Amino acid sequence: MPETTMVVDASGETKPRTFYVLPPADYDPNTSYRLVFGWHFQGGSASDLVASGIYGIPALLPEAIYVVGQGLPDGSGKPGWENAHGQDLAFTRAMIAWSEENFCVDPARIMSTGMSAGGEMSDLIGCEMPDVFRAVGLMSGSLAGYGPSYCVSHPIAAWLTHGTADPLIDISFGKTAVDQFVLDDGCATTTTVPDPTLPCVSYDGCDPEHPVVWCPVSGEGHVIPSFAPAGIAAFFSQF
Repeated sequence: MPETTMVVDASGETKPRTFYVLPPADYDPNTSYRLVFGWHFQGGSASDLVASGIYGIPALLPEAIYVVGQGLPDGSGKPGWENAHGQDLAFTRAMIAWSEENFCVDPARIMSTGMSAGGEMSDLIGCEMPDVFRAVGLMSGSLAGYGPSYCVSHPIAAWLTHGTADPLIDISFGKTAVDQFVLDDGCATTTTVPDPTLPCVSYDGCDPEHPVVWCPVSGEGHVIPSFAPAGIAAFFSQF
């Protein structure tokens, strides 16, 4: 069953918001756990994301508490993450507070993942809440319309992938997020290929605690790459 919390946005409007919390099967209240947020795509739902396995990441990284929020309808009635008046970032903070009150959460290991609009939400978190989140790992996101004037100057570990032929969110929008995280993490513009079997590069010279990995997939569209769940799970497991 979903939980409910009241969220006040920057305009002062209060709305009830629903979310799911999934602790590990062997949850121990005396152990401090990662808190991983999963965000659904535009028109999706929290319940469907939970039912489908949250992008397959919990199966690969089971020792974490997963939180999945329900987006609000946009103008066309599709649930998503428009963040009007900061409502979705306020929702995020409320879910963190609820989770810390009800479970043993490691506040230094809060992470975010998502695809499409869920990737955009993860990028936004990386931009505006890097002092709260340890890492983001996302697919086909965007930080278009944001940048240094919005983003908090604070390092955050980031793993991102995007198809070069994505017809819905152009890869250039995904690269805006990469560039922002490279800037925030003090990285060089040069890269290293950590695994020649994958289309990923690691940026050189980053703050050692805050790597940036970028995986552009040649010819791929708006889909989840087969290697992404394992890549994100492995990336998060470092922290």
